[in-house]
Amino acid sequence: MEIKYPLEIQVGGRSFKVEFTRNLIRDGYNRGDVTWHKSIMRLDDNMLEDITNITFLHECIHIIDEIFAAGQLSDNLTSQISEGLYQILRGLGIRFVK
Repeated sequence: MEIKYPLEIQVGGRSFKVEFTRNLIRDGYNRGDVTWHKSIMRLDDNMLEDITNITFLHECIHIIDEIFAAGQLSDNLTSQISEGLYQILRGLGIRFVK
């Protein structure tokens, strides 16, 4: 099952716009990030599908963590959870597409 990336996600009463950005990695950032004061999640536009999916989940987990747990998860643990969640979704035949 293919699910289109949402234009916006809502977590805990807050809305975050989802944007694909060129050269995010090249310009010194990670594969994705969240700009909190603007409520924007950015994902690099030039990644393999699997990496984009994992990065999307990673940034979603950061948002959930920040809103509900005051940012207690390390980036490493966030990466591990996003990888595991992606494996479950892929096993169910679910993937995100642009």
